[in-house]
Amino acid sequence: MAENFLQISHKDKTIEDVGKEYFRDLLSRCFFQQSSSNRTRFVMHDLVNDLAKFVSGEFCFSLEGDARSEADEIKNLATKARHFSYLPFFYGRIKSFEPIYKADRLRTFLPLSVVMGGILFWTTSTGNMPQGLLSSNKCLRLLSLAGCLCIKELPDSIENLYHLRYFDLSWTKIKRLPNSICSLYNLQTLKMNWCEYLEELPSDMHKLVNLRHLSFVGTKINKTPTDLGKLRNLQTLTSFFVSGSNIKELGQLNLRGKLSLVQLQNVVIPMEAAEANMENKKYLETLELVWSGSTEDTRNEKDVLEKLKPHRNLKNLTIRNYGGTGLPDWFVDGSLSTIVSLELIGCKYCFSLPPLGQLPSLRKLLVSGFDGIVASSSDFYGNNSSSIAQSFGSLKILKFKNMAEWEEWFCFGDHTEAAAFRHLQELHIENCPKLKGHLPQHLPRLTKLVIDGCHQLACSIPMAPVLENLKLKECEKLLLNHLPSTLVSFEIYGSGIPYFFSLRTKILTNNPSIVDLRIVNFPDAELPMCHCYTSLQYLTIEDSCNSLSLLSLNFFPKLQRLKLKSCKNLETLSNSEEQQEFITSLNSLEIWRCPKFVSFGKGGFSTPKLEHCYIDDMESLKSLPEQMHTLLPSLKILWLVDCPLVESFPEGGLPSKLKELHISGCSKLIASRMDWGLCRLHSLDMFDVSCEDDNVESFPEKGLLPTSLRVLRSLIVGI
Repeated sequence: MAENFLQISHKDKTIEDVGKEYFRDLLSRCFFQQSSSNRTRFVMHDLVNDLAKFVSGEFCFSLEGDARSEADEIKNLATKARHFSYLPFFYGRIKSFEPIYKADRLRTFLPLSVVMGGILFWTTSTGNMPQGLLSSNKCLRLLSLAGCLCIKELPDSIENLYHLRYFDLSWTKIKRLPNSICSLYNLQTLKMNWCEYLEELPSDMHKLVNLRHLSFVGTKINKTPTDLGKLRNLQTLTSFFVSGSNIKELGQLNLRGKLSLVQLQNVVIPMEAAEANMENKKYLETLELVWSGSTEDTRNEKDVLEKLKPHRNLKNLTIRNYGGTGLPDWFVDGSLSTIVSLELIGCKYCFSLPPLGQLPSLRKLLVSGFDGIVASSSDFYGNNSSSIAQSFGSLKILKFKNMAEWEEWFCFGDHTEAAAFRHLQELHIENCPKLKGHLPQHLPRLTKLVIDGCHQLACSIPMAPVLENLKLKECEKLLLNHLPSTLVSFEIYGSGIPYFFSLRTKILTNNPSIVDLRIVNFPDAELPMCHCYTSLQYLTIEDSCNSLSLLSLNFFPKLQRLKLKSCKNLETLSNSEEQQEFITSLNSLEIWRCPKFVSFGKGGFSTPKLEHCYIDDMESLKSLPEQMHTLLPSLKILWLVDCPLVESFPEGGLPSKLKELHISGCSKLIASRMDWGLCRLHSLDMFDVSCEDDNVESFPEKGLLPTSLRVLRSLIVGI
């Protein structure tokens, strides 16, 4: 769009519609492919990428490889280059972008992101880049400075980029935009997401008459510039801050996607809300309506909400901190027939809920912070017996949270109940301290149940024949007589469920399908080391199992991830030499704050598939596993934090495939750094070290680090 490649052939289509058609066509021809790891991203096949680079020739220039081998390439940037991209994580410290400034026909300047070790790197500290760009490259159509942390302000010379269509300042430290930016007549997209210091928009924003997308999520902006309604081409506006009658400016905007209306308590005259013309915004899919939560006029807020009736095409609606005593009539007149997700949050003066069970398309419902509701009646389902039987026909996720006064949930207790929630898959009841009585007992398709902070709830969990995920926390009176045989994931927190103790030795023996088990804050819980847990893949023990001093991995043949935190008496983690060949699945190990943990057992710790190891705050640990270089051949990431007694790495050094090494608060280990043998780790890409050591005179010493290292971060106090 910024390059003007999109041509509109039909008057009813927008340029964005045409762009989506182009993209879908390229996707269908396999020019792009959906990423297997992230469905929101798309990739190119290597051969297609090579062909694209060949065809683009000298017009496209990209720095994406090894910074050392390509650092000089930027000096040879051809003056014919039109499009430039680079990885700021690798090239953020390039001292001069002057060759780019000489490419006076440059149209695209685009820093890219990169993921390393599961962390998204997108920032650069380069300080001299923006000024040269803004003064020399006047043909720019697309300019992204996203992630340039050095940027705190823009010069007025930004107005010289009069061809600019797309400008991204996201994740910068900018505090304000110069008013001169409003001279960019051709600007179509302006993004400032997560600029945490940005407080206001320029006063002349209405002059950007070609602006189509304005986005500033995660900023301090709390005021909308005047006359924003003059931007008749505007398609995307993330937030509109209401200050009295300015809400009328929305009336002429044909917005799409998502919109948040904030500070609605400032609407004094309800009829002005009607002039926002929300009912005719047929392309709006997501709407958020936000009040302050403190009101002296509940009637006015109800009238304002009544006038903000959305179009029937709306898919997602959130109402937050609304101060009216009831919800408007358009909740029950069919206006929300296509609503898929409904969130009602902080409506503390509402004393009842409308018949939400009659919304035919509703799949997700969240009700939170309704302090005025004491009991939910049959009206919540429908207005008569026939409608009640068919209520919530599409509902899959139901959440009640922070209901301070809610005491009773009306339940049918017969086949009607199963009909009402026939498609419900997830049920969350959280922080409802006064809720008692019963829960719906017949939920034929429920797969996930969360009960948290319901101190008075004294019933059994629902009968759910396909329940797979169960989380129980701070529900002391809950009757837990059995665990469903279909259970795959079980999380139990807090030491108040009386029946848990009779189940503690039977959790896994009676439930062989459990794959994920988390036990938190149960000091008396037991995990017997006399039974083979054949299905368990993920195990977390935190502030629990005080009787556990030895954890043997031989009893967990399929375990993939193990997290142990604050296990008071745990001393060692091991696997016997006779059965080491069976410990082939463990991929991730985390051990935190186990004060008596001393070692990983004699003879080493054979886990051939272990890739990630995190050891933190282990005051008694004296050594790492023996023979790490051979017994942990797949280890890629190692964190060693606050282990003051560890003096050295084991004999033979670290595994050869190690890519990331993080060391912090291990002063004795730092003292032996010249014996680490890091120079032999040719796969090491990132090294992060910090500690306090007055004896360190310089760091790193010559020969300490391998040539493969790309990232070095060090903070050694005492140098």
